[in-house]
Amino acid sequence: MASVSREGRRSMSETPPQALNPAEAYESLLVPHQFAPWARDLVARADPKPGERVLDVACGTGIVVRSVVPLVGPNGRVVGVDYSPAMLAVARTRAPSEAPSSGTRRALRHSHSPMPRST
Repeated sequence: MASVSREGRRSMSETPPQALNPAEAYESLLVPHQFAPWARDLVARADPKPGERVLDVACGTGIVVRSVVPLVGPNGRVVGVDYSPAMLAVARTRAPSEAPSSGTRRALRHSHSPMPRST
């Protein structure tokens, strides 16, 4: 059993109950307060139109993809790519159910060797 201080705080070594994985924490804690406002600004500046194609590189949990799908409509296409399968898994759970074919998320394949450095 973890010790609790007189102020009601848990020790740092204790795992909180039902700890979120990093991708879920990103979506729950950072997206609403930091990335959603940025996504709204980005989408407003890009001003996507019905029928257009949009590529979101490093889409994370898909806040930009989710914002763009309704704007490009059924004749448009939105593709989100990310390096992290965990981020994409969270993105899939947040995908708009009314337009499942409009948004695509793909994990980027990578090699395990480091990128060569230029001299």
